[in-house]
Amino acid sequence: MPTRTGTDGNDTISAHAYNDEFLRNSYYGKGGNDYLQGGYFSDSLYGEAGNDVIYGSDGGDYIYDSSGYTYANGEAGDDLIFLRNGTATAYGGSGADVFDFGDITSFNAYGEVGDDIATFANSSGTFYGGTGDDSVTTYNAAGKSVTFYGGAGDDTLTASAGTDIFYGEAGDDTVSYSNSISAVTVDLLRNAGGGAAAGDSWFRVENVIGTNYNDNIRGNGDYNYIFGGAGNDVISGGAGGDNLDGGLGVDRLDYSRSDAAVTVNLATGEASGGHAEGDQFQGFESLEGSGYADRLTGDAGVNRLFGGYGADRLTGGGAGDSLYGGTGADRFIFTDVADSRSSSGRDVIYDFKRSEGDRIDLSGIDASISAGGNQAFSFIGTTAFSSGVQGQLNYRAFDGYLMVYGDINGDKVGDFSIQVLNVASLAASDFVL
Repeated sequence: MPTRTGTDGNDTISAHAYNDEFLRNSYYGKGGNDYLQGGYFSDSLYGEAGNDVIYGSDGGDYIYDSSGYTYANGEAGDDLIFLRNGTATAYGGSGADVFDFGDITSFNAYGEVGDDIATFANSSGTFYGGTGDDSVTTYNAAGKSVTFYGGAGDDTLTASAGTDIFYGEAGDDTVSYSNSISAVTVDLLRNAGGGAAAGDSWFRVENVIGTNYNDNIRGNGDYNYIFGGAGNDVISGGAGGDNLDGGLGVDRLDYSRSDAAVTVNLATGEASGGHAEGDQFQGFESLEGSGYADRLTGDAGVNRLFGGYGADRLTGGGAGDSLYGGTGADRFIFTDVADSRSSSGRDVIYDFKRSEGDRIDLSGIDASISAGGNQAFSFIGTTAFSSGVQGQLNYRAFDGYLMVYGDINGDKVGDFSIQVLNVASLAASDFVL
């Protein structure tokens, strides 16, 4: 394994000149503007000081330079190109190459053929992925900028606090903020970022991975995969069938931009209509509808359902849910006494408005445990329950809210209860019994 070292002048060290083509070589340029070229096997080439030109030739080569301007070309093989300080132009050539740049003030780097990995720390420049599934990770502070042209293949940019611009181009491409130390706002449709993504831009990018904080992520009209990560995230896939994962935290699935009504069920995974059509989702505890007449259903956990505009139908399901109908004639639907227990697990209706035609729908609950069929409730206002009478419904007024109680077994004790905020009284017409 020959080791050849240049001078402080301008040196040329090549495997061909020294008949080292079939050996594993280590060449050191030292000072000056040097030319280094490896042979057919895996060589280690160190430009060191000066403005250097380095060719790896065949084999998986290690190329390192630490100052001035560097031109590096790995050529064939799986090459490692490590550059520090100064400016640079680098080509990976064929093979799965690794680029690692630190403190480079300006660079142009080309992955070319193969699945390339690039890391840029405190550096600004442009990386062209070429063919293959390429991965770029930036570790930049504000004031640094990296532009990534993915080219063909499924490419990934893991962004940082600096300005990152990602042209996904062909393939299924992903921008990730998993390394970020604060939350992001990402809107692929409007090409707008905020928080740790402020100043970033994405073109022809399909997928987004969020942070461990409270992110707001919106897709576009393509098929999108969006993963919120930890934190309480708001995620909207937009048009097109999307794969949406809230991750950890209390996450909201948001259809407020949908161009038509949606039907979404957190328990069954049903998603249809408007921007929900074709969606797959998991890991969501909260659900927001569109400006139309939506059907929103929770699961067995604690959910928040927001109807928005339109005559919406909200079904919380089990556990203590928070229900917001929004404007329009909304229905708050209960199908089982377990949907809203009398003590723990009670649902809360936050914006019941008789003037808008809102109603509390109890028609899915059998009001009697002994009579056959599905019996309807009898509304008795504020009157106390009668002993032995099944199916009575009453309410009690408190400061700022009402409690609705239903007795299905005649023991004069409410078997379920619903809290209704900011309402002074209720009438039979406020219910579907």
